[in-house]
Amino acid sequence: MLLGVVSVSLAILPFRTTLIFWLSAAAHECGHLIVMRGLGMPVRRVSVRAGGAVLGWETSAVPYSRELAAAAAGPLVNVLLAWRLSSFDEAWLSVNVLLAVYNLLPLRGNDGAVMLLSAAELCGYGDGMRLWLLRLSDIVSALLLMLGAWLFWYGTVWGAGGASIGCGALFFCMLVRLIGSVGGESG
Repeated sequence: MLLGVVSVSLAILPFRTTLIFWLSAAAHECGHLIVMRGLGMPVRRVSVRAGGAVLGWETSAVPYSRELAAAAAGPLVNVLLAWRLSSFDEAWLSVNVLLAVYNLLPLRGNDGAVMLLSAAELCGYGDGMRLWLLRLSDIVSALLLMLGAWLFWYGTVWGAGGASIGCGALFFCMLVRLIGSVGGESG
């Protein structure tokens, strides 16, 4: 499945942008791992799937505040990469901003959903928030897939440059999510 995802990314994005995307995604996951280890959260497994990397830990033993911090670490790494490397290259900025924003969306399996649920649990509203997220997640995913494909296509046709790269990355993220959900994977 991973080979198929790499092939699709190379077909959609230029090689250099694909490389930046995968390096940025790896840095994102390393951000999670570093914070998890720093907070004493034992990582049971790390697997790479079509929907992204999945980090497994014993959730029942982890306080919601630590889960919130660990989930926020990945998007924070992407924001830092975008900030530090934006003067170096427009593609680093586009890809990392998009990865941060995409991962902060409150979609099932995304960091944003984990952060929102952890915050809701801390405030005593976990069950209601969980139900709301499950209903909304699939609808928003489908809309973002269509929007990303449309913007990527018309950005390429109109010669939008970096904007087209960013929209291509959005389309790719949502396509990977779709592939992962068809295969029964999440994250």
